[in-house]
Amino acid sequence: HAYLVIGTAKVKNPNGDDIVLLKMKNLLGINEWTGDWSDNSLKWTKENINAVNLKRKEDGVFWMSFNDYLQFYTNTYICHLFPDYNYVCVKNKYNGAKSTANASKVEVTKSGSGYFIVNQKSTRIYQKLKKPEYENPYCSMLVFRETPEGIELIGGDCGKRDRLYVECPNMIEGKYIIEVSFPKSKQDFSISNDIETIEKKINYRVSVYSNVEGLTIENLGKNSYKN
Repeated sequence: HAYLVIGTAKVKNPNGDDIVLLKMKNLLGINEWTGDWSDNSLKWTKENINAVNLKRKEDGVFWMSFNDYLQFYTNTYICHLFPDYNYVCVKNKYNGAKSTANASKVEVTKSGSGYFIVNQKSTRIYQKLKKPEYENPYCSMLVFRETPEGIELIGGDCGKRDRLYVECPNMIEGKYIIEVSFPKSKQDFSISNDIETIEKKINYRVSVYSNVEGLTIENLGKNSYKN
């Protein structure tokens, strides 16, 4: 279950030491933290209550110490939110064939800015609910733009993270290609001119987060995009 960090404060402990607090929110609006610095904690002084404008009610909002946050929460994500951005995505499947890349095409209708994104599985969910030892496979993404002169590389990203992305602050109108592959680690094959890829089938999503309205994204499939 996800919570939001919606504020921070530095207050005095009852013993006079400084302590960092985080203001949290349960999006369900119920079920709050009941430990130190919760709504009814005895640690609150009148001065600290006024300093953070503490509201003692069951609204899903509560305070807790930074140390308790580190102990009881397993993952922290920093989200970049833009009010004028749009999100479009398409499901894709890697079929496990060697030396191939799956390509998706993005049609950008006008100039703007944004991110090209590849989402793998949420390791937090899979480790908690299905396989404690689960980790995503090593993934590689490259983003190209078609120009009158040929193909221009915009950028790339790689790793076993849940989300890979390429930022594009100058997203010019035109066609973009996102190529995704899943190469084997260096320990699994002898280095040569041909990069070997893993064999298993993998589901993932390719998406664009941008302030350009009306852009479209579609799968081109394995080996269907040629320079």
